[in-house]
Amino acid sequence: MNVLCPSCAAQYDVPQSQMARPRLLRCARCSTEWRVPPAGLPEPVAPNPAEDASPIVVPLLPPIMDAGAMLPLVAAQAKPAGARRGAVLWIVLWLLSLMVIVAGLYAVWHWRGAIGHRWPPSLRLLRMLPEVARP
Repeated sequence: MNVLCPSCAAQYDVPQSQMARPRLLRCARCSTEWRVPPAGLPEPVAPNPAEDASPIVVPLLPPIMDAGAMLPLVAAQAKPAGARRGAVLWIVLWLLSLMVIVAGLYAVWHWRGAIGHRWPPSLRLLRMLPEVARP
């Protein structure tokens, strides 16, 4: 038996054996609870509007505009500006991290003698660094 959620129209396939008595079902998508009649009872049929002799009168009201529809250009421009700002921030952070790495490598090269004196195992690595004549 196919059962539809009354609020979000999610469809569930429930076995007939589970529908022998009235059950309270809960939608997994929207958590709405509703009762389903037993499988033996027919589902209620909506009345035919053609049988009703009185016409339905619907008053005409002006359409309500939401605030988002009134400012489409401002909303469209706001998102790319935030995206550009985020991209610039990432570029600045990458450049800053590269500067920290380069400064660290320069410090190791500059103080390679002191580092090798205090930590002798590092001499094998420090000897691979180029020697530059100091004035």
